[in-house]
Amino acid sequence: MKSVSTTLLALASLASGVHAHIGPFVKGVYALNGTTKDVENCNSADIVAPLFMLNFDEYWLHGSGNVSKFPPLEDEYLEVPAGGQFQLELAANRAVTTLACPGVNSTTPWGDGLNHPDNYSMTNLGGIKTTSACIPSPNMHTQNETKASGTAMAISYESDISKVTPANTVVFSVAPNTPYRRLANYSVPAALPACPAGGCHCVWAWVPENCGEANIFMVPIKCRVTNVSANALELALPAQNATWCENDQSKCVKGPKGIIINNQLEGNTINVTGVVADDGEPAAPGYNYKTGYYPGAQNDIFSNVTAPPATTVGSSSTPSATSAVKRIHRKMRRSLGMASVSY
Repeated sequence: MKSVSTTLLALASLASGVHAHIGPFVKGVYALNGTTKDVENCNSADIVAPLFMLNFDEYWLHGSGNVSKFPPLEDEYLEVPAGGQFQLELAANRAVTTLACPGVNSTTPWGDGLNHPDNYSMTNLGGIKTTSACIPSPNMHTQNETKASGTAMAISYESDISKVTPANTVVFSVAPNTPYRRLANYSVPAALPACPAGGCHCVWAWVPENCGEANIFMVPIKCRVTNVSANALELALPAQNATWCENDQSKCVKGPKGIIINNQLEGNTINVTGVVADDGEPAAPGYNYKTGYYPGAQNDIFSNVTAPPATTVGSSSTPSATSAVKRIHRKMRRSLGMASVSY
């Protein structure tokens, strides 16, 4: 039987965890309840831990801290509507989101559960005292909204997390100038195909633009694509590595790009050592035009091959093959004057 962390502990997090980093809290995310077996942690923040100078198994899908070993409930998925948008809560702690445990209501427009000015920045901290050069709470690695580097959502058409690899995981959406406020919207390409019966794996990713240690963030989320079009296309795999192209967009990699791996012990996908950005700061390869990612849906990720239709009810809005066969049978029976059959 699960034990539940107390509401008092969750509320205490508002005082103790406001300087934590940011992660995506949403239905389908791994480790929502924390990383202790059979314990529902109302104060969970495992997914917000930064990843820096780690081995592949530690940083990939946030293996560090065992985040990737604590999947959501079997029927919990983030729904990704092809041609539409979905919303994530980017926050420092579960307790300051709408996924907080019952009795806890501490959401604000910001990811730390506190109130800040609308144009929260280093020049408008709303009375917060800090010696940092960056917004201190929550730890967004930025001086203001325009400097926020952008966060991305990627997708792998593998239901088994052990089969999700950098090669089969493609960035399909970028939310520019995030993380900043708690709510962030992600646009979805209209041609995104249906997931297999067991769903897909999405990955939220963030590479901050300086303002602190040059780490990365990566969080796995069980997801499924809805509103799938009959004109859906297969992804063009494998995912390519992005390049630094701030001053020459012709050098940006075109087509499907994967998750950026930077400042790890192995498997780095980009090298910006010694590169200075236009603002005079060390180059930080985030999800923005400097590395060839553009705001919104990434529509250059597809092959010219039409994707197969969904085969299970619930994985998309496309009728299943079984349903189509049933409709044909009904038409045949009506034309022959036969009694209808219940399925």
